[in-house]
Amino acid sequence: MAAGLPHVKGLSLLFWWESFGRLEGAAAAEALLRELPPELVATIRAGFQVHAWYPIEWFRALCAGARLVTGEGLGLITRVARTSAASEFAGVHRVLVLFLSPQRLLRAASRVFERYYTEGQVTSTARGKNGAEVRWSGCLGFDQNLWHDSWAAAVVLIEMCGGRDVLMEHMFGGQDGDAHATVVFYWQ
Repeated sequence: MAAGLPHVKGLSLLFWWESFGRLEGAAAAEALLRELPPELVATIRAGFQVHAWYPIEWFRALCAGARLVTGEGLGLITRVARTSAASEFAGVHRVLVLFLSPQRLLRAASRVFERYYTEGQVTSTARGKNGAEVRWSGCLGFDQNLWHDSWAAAVVLIEMCGGRDVLMEHMFGGQDGDAHATVVFYWQ
């Protein structure tokens, strides 16, 4: 891994790629491969190494390419992210969410985030019993697609920890090129 460049864990890319194929079908997955950089395509064909780190540009390329081949907007990113997070945390990391309340999970968000990204941190401040303000900072290389992916994954994790009817209020940041964002989550 090159020092100072943002990277994402292979596990995230693997689940995202598989979720896209499940949701959109084999034809869309093949069309997406035609839109990706050759080195990313070679890695997809060989298989992502779940513990390896890959350039965050590859995650951006997956998301942008997926939107291009489907003609869909950010709703596609949200659907794929929800499916990806639900698959990952229902299997590999189930124990993480089994015994946590949404508040405890969000207090641990920084430790969860650093397992998936080499740059950035997350902090959470409670907003009553059923809410939290979550701040991402130093998230180099993020674009609007990756922000929506992160927020959708957070919603899934809150739901898996028992939160119902989760609402998200975007406060600021989280646009193309922003390295920061603040979102407030509320749940029942």
